[in-house]
Amino acid sequence: MYDVKSRVATEFIDNKEILDTIAYAKQNKSNRKLIEQLIHRAKDCKGLTHREAAVLLECDQADLNEQMFHLAKQIKQKLYGNRIVMFAPLYLSNYCVNGCTYCPYHYKNKTICRKKLTQEEIRREVIALQDMGHKRLALEAGEDPVNNPLEYILESIETIYSIQHKNGAIRRVNVNIAATTVENYKKLRDAGIGTYILFQETYHKENYEKLHPTGPKHNYAYHTEAMDRAMEAGIDDVGIGVLFGLNMYRYDFVGLLMHAEHLEAAMGVGPHTISVPRIRPADDIDAEDFKDAISDEIFEKIVAVLRIAVPSVLQQSTVSIGMMIVQAVVNPFGTQALAGYAATMRVENVFSLIFVSIGNAVSPYIYQNFGAKKIDRLKKGYHAALVLDLCFAVIAFAVIETLHTQISSLFLGKDGTALAYQVSGDYMRWLGYFFIFMGIKMATDGVLRGLGIMRPFLIANMVNLAIRLSVALICAPRFGIAFVWLAVPAGWLANFLVSYAALRRSWPTENAAAPQ
Repeated sequence: MYDVKSRVATEFIDNKEILDTIAYAKQNKSNRKLIEQLIHRAKDCKGLTHREAAVLLECDQADLNEQMFHLAKQIKQKLYGNRIVMFAPLYLSNYCVNGCTYCPYHYKNKTICRKKLTQEEIRREVIALQDMGHKRLALEAGEDPVNNPLEYILESIETIYSIQHKNGAIRRVNVNIAATTVENYKKLRDAGIGTYILFQETYHKENYEKLHPTGPKHNYAYHTEAMDRAMEAGIDDVGIGVLFGLNMYRYDFVGLLMHAEHLEAAMGVGPHTISVPRIRPADDIDAEDFKDAISDEIFEKIVAVLRIAVPSVLQQSTVSIGMMIVQAVVNPFGTQALAGYAATMRVENVFSLIFVSIGNAVSPYIYQNFGAKKIDRLKKGYHAALVLDLCFAVIAFAVIETLHTQISSLFLGKDGTALAYQVSGDYMRWLGYFFIFMGIKMATDGVLRGLGIMRPFLIANMVNLAIRLSVALICAPRFGIAFVWLAVPAGWLANFLVSYAALRRSWPTENAAAPQ
């Protein structure tokens, strides 16, 4: 039976739930009203459920499909701007004991040369990659407890981080190795890895076992539950994915989203990345042998719908749940108080778009100048963004101070009571004094994105939300509804301080290279 919070693989990836979802999607593939509603709701960048996303994937309306592609592009631009984060794969060893039928490294393949890099060879490879501008690596190794024990992986990570070259050092070592134990994941955590990556290949249990006939990877449950063990060990930065073409793409698409939902529900945070590789020809592997291989058109639509369904896989659940809790605190004050609160929340979102846009604009500026090694221009860009934020904050204050009643009326209308207008006005006027805090936070986050520093966002958002929640939950029931919003500026300020501290620690020098 389907249970999103279960730690049992066949319960959080439930076969019946996936088949029911596929059937529901096919039934509604021409339901224009439903699809239009989903597209409209997805514009707020809060994502969709696996069942809702399946409907979009199945949609057979050409104009609606075009809207989806357009929305996917908008979301990408809004959250990340014109930015691509790149990493270089570094294969440590192709020794492997598994018999995966789709992989050229399977143990029965006798046509390839087996190789395991020494630490000196790793050093030379890393220096060569640094000379190419890379600052992020993804370590790859076959599953072989004799040739590729965890100790070898840990030693390799230590070697990589120790290398000081003319362009500095490797900032982040992501690791893509076989499923392992909680204790081993703790060792990887202590080694300072970035993202732990492990692809499911396919979520269809029967097909999974056929595709992995021999070796440790044959164990479906152990493999599928690996991310739970990794997070239990303290690795909160994980990447999931499937190999499209091994199984019916609809099935694996739904399973992929269910896995992401499970991690959010059971472990508190979803995957950092979702990858979408697909079957391709390789040594001893013929793509024609795989009847479920997907076309370019289907591949493009999968990517677009994933962007819509999980626009920001690291942050959305935390923020959404937090705001739901805050609203729950407001509910006891009555429907009119809730109406006033909701009206100002919309105003807050409108003004925040200005500051978000400034932050998004500064990201490519920072990235381009960092890439060109024009370090002196980075501060100029940051300062210019702060000046713009200050100007808009002053304008926002003036508009709210003089027109708050008229603004509230746009959302409350004639049906709004005196209480609703009072709540909306008090909340709005309070925020008006502190929009500059939001502005400097967004500008600082934009610089971090441009430099390729992503981890502080989750921490900063959680601190922001923690302040907002604690004050609302503790003080509002005792002292009044005003405490729901009194802590908002403090949350913004704390968010900025966390981000700024990360920025100060990572501010590039003249010898730094561009983020990759």
